[in-house]
Amino acid sequence: MSNANPFPGCVLFNRARLSYPAIAAPRAPKGSSPGVVPSYSGDFILNPQDPKYTEFVNLCNQLAQAKWGTHYPNIIKAIYADKDRRCFGQGEEKINGTTYAVSDGYAGMVWVKGSKKSDKGMPQMIGADNNGIDPNNTLEWANEARKLYGGCYVNVVLKPWVYDNTFGKGFGCDLIAIQFAADGAPFGEAVRDASAMFAGQQVAQPSLGAPAFQPPQAPAAPAWPAPQVPGMPAMPFPAAQAPAAPPSPWG
Repeated sequence: MSNANPFPGCVLFNRARLSYPAIAAPRAPKGSSPGVVPSYSGDFILNPQDPKYTEFVNLCNQLAQAKWGTHYPNIIKAIYADKDRRCFGQGEEKINGTTYAVSDGYAGMVWVKGSKKSDKGMPQMIGADNNGIDPNNTLEWANEARKLYGGCYVNVVLKPWVYDNTFGKGFGCDLIAIQFAADGAPFGEAVRDASAMFAGQQVAQPSLGAPAFQPPQAPAAPAWPAPQVPGMPAMPFPAAQAPAAPPSPWG
């Protein structure tokens, strides 16, 4: 990726540390209403002395001044007082909601957040050869995106903008393009390779095969005694006798 900036309004950050990534798959904000379009997004942590951060903030201020004119001083003051209305800020503003400590990697640093709604397409993925990956090649794009985890270092192009709508006034930022730059210590996430922890472990040899599965047998039905049919009761009257044949009239 070249250090040149051929795109007006965009800023290229080199070796920013990625945090809270939603790059491989877009994600909707926590607690958002049903139907909210998920976004590709990430925080990019920087040294406060990075000249690119100064360039980015100055660009935001220029956009705000062009947007709001004489009202700019009061509006910008309100925006700077609320981090939720900014796409950048001081690391100490990022507080862990469970421990209430500054989130990993943010202390003494600054951050910029970029995002792109998934209905607008994917951010451009830049490969190790500094060429863009064809977004139609979803397998290659996904393989490259999976390299990006919280704590790694990336090169990223971001484009700030101002908004003024029913939600208020503030700064937003488009995630234009991103490239894996280097590994880093993961931020409070699953360890990427734990194989070293298994060194020296004694493992038993497995059997050649599992015993054949024996299906459970249904229990035999209990032997119930056959029911006894009661005999017919004795008849209460004598059996009828057939009448004697009458004497033959022929003698």
